[in-house]
Amino acid sequence: MDFRLEDWATVDDARIAHAARVSKAQGIAHTPTLVNARMRRLLVDGDDATAVAGDSGLRHLPRFWFGLWRVIWAPPFAAGDADAEAVHDHFRARQAAMAAGLHAAGVQLHAGTDTLMPYVAPGSSLHGELAELVAAGLAPEEVWRIATRDAGRSLGMPGLGTLVPGAPADLVFLRADPRGDLSALSRIEAVVADGRLYRRADFEEALARYDAHFHGRVYDSVMGVVVSLLQGSFAPERGTP
Repeated sequence: MDFRLEDWATVDDARIAHAARVSKAQGIAHTPTLVNARMRRLLVDGDDATAVAGDSGLRHLPRFWFGLWRVIWAPPFAAGDADAEAVHDHFRARQAAMAAGLHAAGVQLHAGTDTLMPYVAPGSSLHGELAELVAAGLAPEEVWRIATRDAGRSLGMPGLGTLVPGAPADLVFLRADPRGDLSALSRIEAVVADGRLYRRADFEEALARYDAHFHGRVYDSVMGVVVSLLQGSFAPERGTP
């Protein structure tokens, strides 16, 4: 669903219905990446502290990314420009309507995020994308199916994303049922991957080692120099609004 700004201004319900019919007839799958546009708004005010506080993935991301994003990407609109902000909001609303229309027509959706676009952190951005799909009108259970069983089928891996005999033994253990409320994904207790059990304490220990390295003074200093050298080498890309 990669449209130019002027295209999204004309994406009415009739055009969405046409895209859905063609996609269904041709077997075309779509990856909306709705979370991408929401997170890119954070470039407008550059309030990294607030962004980090509200996003578990951003808390652990090496800090040089925040400077790099501002070198490469321009904000989608200028702070205080109400007209440009309204254009961005319309784009997001139409993007969500497109995702809902495609799904209602039986078109396959994928849960993708364009990880490491501005403020789109690994891991947490997937949770954000699932929440965006729910906000677009899909039921939590439908979104959970898109991210699990349907993903396995698209990857050509029988049984992946399901709990059936013979399926790959990769499991996530949650405190609550995500089919009713996807916020349950924030309460992971354990994971089984490649036949090995990882408890929550294992995650926290691994993240502590990761943070000690990638948030350390040496790494921060070296990568800060890299970002400084890149300044002036790029004309910031505006990309989607």
